[in-house]
Parts: sequence; C-alpha cells; structure tokens
Amino acid sequence: MLTAPAATGAPLAANRLRDAMAGHEFFNRDSTDPVKLTASTGIAYWEPADAKNGTWEPQLIALAERALRAATLSGPNRLVMLQTS
Repeated sequence: MLTAPAATGAPLAANRLRDAMAGHEFFNRDSTDPVKLTASTGIAYWEPADAKNGTWEPQLIALAERALRAATLSGPNRLVMLQTS
C-alpha cells in the first residue's frame, strides 16, 4: 500500500517487472518451446487525508481490484493506476 507521494514510483517498478518478464524465456517442462508471459498491473493509491474513520483499507483493496481488472481487460502488458477519491 502506498500513499500518493510514494505511488509515483509504482508505475516505474511495474514497468521494470514487465520488461524483465518480456526479456526472459520461460519454459514449460512439457515443451521445448518458450512461453511468452505478459504482465497487466493494477495500482491503487490513497491520499493520507482519505483515511477517514479507519475505513480506507477495504476501499483501497476494492480500488486495486478495479485497477487490475481494467488493466487485464485492456489487453496484455497494460498498467492502470487509480487513486481514492
């Protein structure tokens, strides 16, 4: 979980992971052909002021799930970043 200032580095880290996966050959033990993997990433972050009454955790998790779903539905190797409102 990241606060808004720390979230600025999250896309960079996610893109580095995606690039590392794209540059690596993965093999299934039942085949000699390499398997290509993609990585869709959903990132959710919050402003510290959004943490009202200690109820921000379920909202942030739901937002992260929405971001990941949106990234996955957008196609391979996508990144979606959402902020709490």
